[in-house]
Amino acid sequence: MRYAKELTLRLANRSGLLAEITSALWRKGVNIHAFSAEVDGRDGTLHLIVDKFTVAKKTLVESGWEAAEEKVLVLTLVDKPGSLAFIASKLAEMGINIRHAYAGAADAGKSKRPEQTASGTRRACETPSKLHR
Repeated sequence: MRYAKELTLRLANRSGLLAEITSALWRKGVNIHAFSAEVDGRDGTLHLIVDKFTVAKKTLVESGWEAAEEKVLVLTLVDKPGSLAFIASKLAEMGINIRHAYAGAADAGKSKRPEQTASGTRRACETPSKLHR
């Protein structure tokens, strides 16, 4: 379990935009640890957790994309039935609402265990010890 800064971009949906954003980050040597992308009609939202947060934010701004930042809780789940249910239950018991969650490669791409990210909850960032079995 760790904390990370997440970048959130709200953009007009168009073909090739994800490729443009991720290529700009790649050219600056930024590795994307996890991401989530949703589209609602003409608008899209992209959430990113990266290894070089400052470089990524600067690259996005210089390229004309606004990116909000938020501290998030990143959890590496055990790859077995019930892991997500356990963590979701613990967060619920603590009164934490998961606004969004997504999976990504844990340990900088060295394994395929899912990660869950809880954002928008100050309490999640203050009480991580309660999330262990």
